[in-house]
Parts: sequence; structure tokens; C-alpha cells
Amino acid sequence: MLNQLADHIWTPSRPLHLGPVELDHRMTVVRFASNQLWVHSPVALDSEVRAALDLLGEVAYLVAPNTFHDLYWPPYFAAYPKARFFAAPGVRQEHPDLPFTDVLSTEAPAAWSGQLEQTLVAGMAKINEVVFVDHQSKTLIAADLVFNYDRTVNLATSLLLRMTGTYDRCAVSRLFKLYIRDKKALRHSIDQILS
Repeated sequence: MLNQLADHIWTPSRPLHLGPVELDHRMTVVRFASNQLWVHSPVALDSEVRAALDLLGEVAYLVAPNTFHDLYWPPYFAAYPKARFFAAPGVRQEHPDLPFTDVLSTEAPAAWSGQLEQTLVAGMAKINEVVFVDHQSKTLIAADLVFNYDRTVNLATSLLLRMTGTYDRCAVSRLFKLYIRDKKALRHSIDQILS
């Protein structure tokens, strides 16, 4: 279940079915030197996911990286009451029933500022995606900013990915681009990420 990208980074995935379209919901887990875990965009919490997380370390930080990644949260609040829950701007307003403890911004909080850098992608206020970079492994951690699917998808999924311009390549979805309201601000954010 755990796909290891680096000594301290894993990307568990779970299928996400939208009718005949089969996408993956991928979460990213970063283990800090303190053995604390940073969990980005959690997948549905079941016994297998919980056992895998508990085997890696102590779940200390959970991150909702944009306003679209709002599924599966209630079980995590129940399972990890000592953890801090970070949400992209706008998530708490859309889900006042969920007790997120912190709001993400362009500045990384002290908890991970030495290992992860982050930036709020500007120009797309409806989404408010926060993108992260792990310095040690030089890994970009994004949610919907880019898609990267190969040809091993079913017909319905391949048709959708072709329509959105993300089939068999790493690319920004045409659907995602519909949310751009300030191209100059977005360009500045992309330049920050690339640097």
C-alpha cells in the first residue's frame, strides 16, 4: 500500500471512482527526524491505512491542501485528536463543522519550516491550493495543480484525461485553468515554485 519515494516520503493511493472514470486519490506522508508524520491530502481512513501510518510514526500534522480536497476528514479528527489539522484558506468556511486548527499560507509554520517550503498558489481564489517542496529530496508535493497519469487507465478515464489535456503526461488540467482569475499572480506563484 505504501509507495516509497524517498527515505522519508511515502505516497499511499486509493482508487477514486467517478462513474466509469477511475482516478487515484494519492496522499503524501513525510516523516520528520522527530518521527512525526506530516500527512497531505489524506485518503479514506480504514484499518489498513491507519496501521500503515501508525507503523511509520506519530501522525502529528494533517493537511487539506486546497478547497477541493475536503473528503474523508471526520475519521481523521477522531483517530488523531492530538494532531494539528491545517487547511487551505476557504476550507474552514466551507466546512465549519470540521475542527481544523490552522490555516495554511505562503509561509511554512515552525513545525515544518526547516524541511518543507510552501507557497499559496495565487490567482485562483476558488481553489487556494498550497504547494509544498521537500528540500531534502527535492520533491514537489501538489494536489490538483498538476496531473500525471500514464496510459494504464481505462477507456473512460483516458477520454477524460485527453479532454483535459493531461493524458500520458505531467500537465495542468484545462478544468483547473478555468479557475484562473489573475494570470499575473498565478505566474508569480509558478515562478516561486520553480525556483
